Amino acid sequence: MSVKGCTAKQVQIIADSGLEPRIIKRLNKVGIANYTVFDARGEGDSGWHSGQMDGDSEVLILLLLEEGQMDSLKDVCKHYLSRGHHLTVFVSNVEMISLSCM
Repeated sequence: MSVKGCTAKQVQIIADSGLEPRIIKRLNKVGIANYTVFDARGEGDSGWHSGQMDGDSEVLILLLLEEGQMDSLKDVCKHYLSRGHHLTVFVSNVEMISLSCM
């Protein structure tokens, strides 16, 4: 069996941990259901986040999307950004090697 790769959009969303369930619910609602969530800490525009206390922790939501899913993702992000929530979103073109590419 030959292994094939496929291209995808890798999306990384950094958000307050309290937003995680709401973001995931809204992603699922628009048909984006595959993701991985990591606890995150660091310093950026909104200051230092140690992850030691509630309200001071963030998550990194990692998604691999097809190009056709990007408009739905943008709508989800705009929903939270327009309400004053702090999100940082990175989007990269990646090549993926996975059984789902076969």
